[in-house]
Amino acid sequence: MAQPEATNWIFGDKVWIKFQDTVLQIGDPLPIWSMEASASVSDSNGTLQFYTDGVKTWNRMGEVISIRDIELDDTIDKQSITQGVLILPSLTEAGIYCIFGIGEYAKVDMNLNAGMGGMVFTPSWQPYGELDLEEYEFGYGEKSTAVRHGNGIDWWIIQPRLQWVYPGNYDSTIFSFLLSEYGIRLIHRKIVNTRTPGLTQIYGELVISSRGDLLAIPSHRSLSVYTFDRCKGEVGEEIYYNDTLSGLYGCAFSPNGSYLYVTINPTLGDENILYQISLEKDQFGNNPITEIYHRPENGVYDYGQLELGPDGKIYMSTAYQSYPNDRFSPINMNLSIIIKPDVFGFACDFDTLSVYLNVPFTASPIWSTTPSVL
Repeated sequence: MAQPEATNWIFGDKVWIKFQDTVLQIGDPLPIWSMEASASVSDSNGTLQFYTDGVKTWNRMGEVISIRDIELDDTIDKQSITQGVLILPSLTEAGIYCIFGIGEYAKVDMNLNAGMGGMVFTPSWQPYGELDLEEYEFGYGEKSTAVRHGNGIDWWIIQPRLQWVYPGNYDSTIFSFLLSEYGIRLIHRKIVNTRTPGLTQIYGELVISSRGDLLAIPSHRSLSVYTFDRCKGEVGEEIYYNDTLSGLYGCAFSPNGSYLYVTINPTLGDENILYQISLEKDQFGNNPITEIYHRPENGVYDYGQLELGPDGKIYMSTAYQSYPNDRFSPINMNLSIIIKPDVFGFACDFDTLSVYLNVPFTASPIWSTTPSVL
């Protein structure tokens, strides 16, 4: 989290957030439209290099440098994968970055096009290394994250996949891929019983703690937290399980790993709710759960993903439910913030709709026609 490679966030509908000396600033709108999948990367000085929605890749000037060779109908599917893309720097080649999707990847060379970057192989993405994808890509998943190896050099890429895609299945396989100077290799896979039907496991953010020792896996009907070994890439014991919360989607650890924050949205579950879960047991042996904020369901907006920023605060998005759309309002044009995420309960200081995203209106504002939804 202390590295400047993560200081620029490009996501959603033209949104550019940048952290200058950990102070949040809103940049001028950049071309992008993605429901969920997005990733961006900066160099060691904090200068934006490029960004992607899993289909298109743009340079820092907002110019398209690659479009994937996929069917038009697949474009929305790629953009609607919860964690559809992540970007990692090459370990051996200066200026080379890898974009990882689910089971496939691409390379960007920032030495091309006078330093503005270009795709190494385009327009098709490549499967991970020499893996037999028929063996390793059974099932389906929308979760993906990465963490530094314990050696401080290599990377672990972690992706759960369903064992079988049918409602009665309760198993999910968590894959740990190692990115090293020798390429991408599958090192570990662990089958876990989520105690929730297969298709309900797809959605929600997979997150790893800042120390890299805890892995949280939310789904439609359950939440599990496992230990993780950064040296071996192994998923360990399940230290927390909850099946009382329905419709989990957004997820983020507090900086010190003591608390886990999750969002529920009405498209998947009940109403828009933000919870704080203590991973430290109280004197009664329970993990306290605090309902930090509850916005009654109005059939219009969904709480979205949670992201821990370089400033140690956690940011939450709110999306308009139907898409694609050009609906703009104060609700989906602002982020909410958990200002003190390492503090228990309401003292975490949740500030709702406090970061204006500076996206220009492209249609009549929603409140001009239906003010009741606000």
